[in-house]
Amino acid sequence: QRLMQWALDSFENKKILSKGQVVTEAKVVMGEQESVSLISPEAILATVKKGVENQYKVNAGFKSPLIAPIKKGAVVGSILIEIQNQPDIKIPLIAAQDIEELGFFKRYFKKMKYHVLSII
Repeated sequence: QRLMQWALDSFENKKILSKGQVVTEAKVVMGEQESVSLISPEAILATVKKGVENQYKVNAGFKSPLIAPIKKGAVVGSILIEIQNQPDIKIPLIAAQDIEELGFFKRYFKKMKYHVLSII
């Protein structure tokens, strides 16, 4: 009974990420919008020691920039959660909204702009 009481007094469940929480933003090329929010597809809870700050790190990994079109819910990378004295947690990183590809003429002028800027 004392062991159980010690565990309850010493540790707490901490919400690291909520479902749908924005983790980061990513640049988008050839899309109707220039960036997209990247979110967690699920909530992440961890049991951590009470009173100790910065026990975990959340890192988002993806290839930047993303290329349109992008569908809402598409997996574009991964989230790595590092928690002290626990195994790392890796979950998908997903797009929060649809990003449509530019139309033909807008895409053409955008490519010309990139080409001219790369020469300068």
